[in-house]
Amino acid sequence: MSVIPITIKEADGKTTPTVVQTQEDFQKVFGTPTEAVLILNLDVTQLENQKSSNVSYDLRIGSQYRDHRRKHANGLPENGTLTLKPGSAIIIETEESVHFPASFFGIIAPKVTRLQHGLSTTFSKIDPGYHGPLLITLFNLGQTVCTINRKDTFCALTLFKVMPPARLYGKGPQRITAQVAKRPWWRWWQVFNEWLRSYHVTILFWLVVAEFFRLPVELLHIAERLWQFIRHFF
Repeated sequence: MSVIPITIKEADGKTTPTVVQTQEDFQKVFGTPTEAVLILNLDVTQLENQKSSNVSYDLRIGSQYRDHRRKHANGLPENGTLTLKPGSAIIIETEESVHFPASFFGIIAPKVTRLQHGLSTTFSKIDPGYHGPLLITLFNLGQTVCTINRKDTFCALTLFKVMPPARLYGKGPQRITAQVAKRPWWRWWQVFNEWLRSYHVTILFWLVVAEFFRLPVELLHIAERLWQFIRHFF
């Protein structure tokens, strides 16, 4: 198994593409010695940057996501923003949709630039024959709230060449499932529970402050009772 540089069809036709952008081009090379991976919604600017390596491609935030602690999917508009509190995790559907031929295999790894801010993704694989969007889990492992925008890059895809015979992926595309909570009150309890998890340190701080200011009042009451006791016997 060897790493495959990510190249697209150039105008001069001299470069053999390993990635194509249309179904028509994919069908032309599929099943021939010049096979390529189909990536829809490809960010071509990444490949045009001569200072960046072409052995990986950065996948981007798509239009669907779901919080791991909730049962329903959420849409993310074109200019939408995701907010990840410390310790939270969300499943993200990538902006790109792929179709892998029999001779290609993919690995998805975290991006170092995101790791520096406490954001990490799970290592994932893409089997030969898979087609559809990719579902990636994004974690906030840091101690601060992080935000990330629609179409921001958040993980890296690397292509590998696979020797035959490779068994093709036989299932359908992976999509974010949307489930509805059985009881309406349970949805509100989940929201409250999430809020409590996110702000429990702040709540504890203000309780300590309130107790600190309440303590002198309690001491005053104790002193008053002690004075009454002393006057009663002396």
